[in-house]
Amino acid sequence: MFTENRIRKIQMTLKQLEGYSVGKEKQVIVHGIALTDKILETKDSDALCVYAEELYLIMDNDKDGLSQIQEMEENERKRIILDCAIDSIAVICRYAYEKAGQLYFPEPIEFVSEETICHLEKSLLKLGL
Repeated sequence: MFTENRIRKIQMTLKQLEGYSVGKEKQVIVHGIALTDKILETKDSDALCVYAEELYLIMDNDKDGLSQIQEMEENERKRIILDCAIDSIAVICRYAYEKAGQLYFPEPIEFVSEETICHLEKSLLKLGL
């Protein structure tokens, strides 16, 4: 569904978002960028699945996932930044699972599509990026 070039562009978006982030969310975004590098470099299916699972946990875990951080954020601009990071990581996660040859994905990743990209682009426009 998504090409390597598109994933590289989305990784660049994450790098931009990193510049607008602080604290825990910045650390999580930096980790997502590093995992994306690994995903783009490897062809090993098992490793890709491990990286995809790590990305999924960055996005959605009860302790310090981006979704959890976003829910607690009161500043609207920061919420949009986190929303963009979540969309970006979800797309990269889907790409990693597909590159690994997986047919089934965690439920939130199952719904990642071109609509996710459209939502990301609209949110980036709200931020002036």
